[in-house]
Amino acid sequence: MKNYIYIAFLLCVGIINTQESVEQIAFDYFFKNVVKNEFATQRLKIKFSGKTEPSTTGAFSMVQCLDENESINLIDNGFKESTAININAKDLINQLNTYCRKDKRRKFVLRVYRSLDIDNNKIILLKLNEKNKMAYHYYVKVDKNLDVISWCKTTSIN
Repeated sequence: MKNYIYIAFLLCVGIINTQESVEQIAFDYFFKNVVKNEFATQRLKIKFSGKTEPSTTGAFSMVQCLDENESINLIDNGFKESTAININAKDLINQLNTYCRKDKRRKFVLRVYRSLDIDNNKIILLKLNEKNKMAYHYYVKVDKNLDVISWCKTTSIN
């Protein structure tokens, strides 16, 4: 009997560990679609910790790019502090960072925040900070089937 319980436990852990996080889906979409198109003619270097942000410092910005209900929900509930989760970023970041000469690229720090549930969807904030210049807030909306529905961008001054 103990063997069956142990095998069931291992199967559950394996299934949970193979599911891709909604933050990973948003991250991949962000690099493959948004960064590729928004910064197509620019050379970038992006520094990323490889984890979501455990705190919400700097997570709030004007959210005029979301619809009214989403904006109100985001302002009322905000992104919560939570445990950081790993995001597999190495390949995407390395492709970007090796693309150009060091002296000719714009330098950013990327912060990814845990998802926020709004109307059966999840919104993930990815924030690109350019040192002493602008902060770009990208909100990626993912549905319950883990498909990216839309994204939008706002900016603020650092």
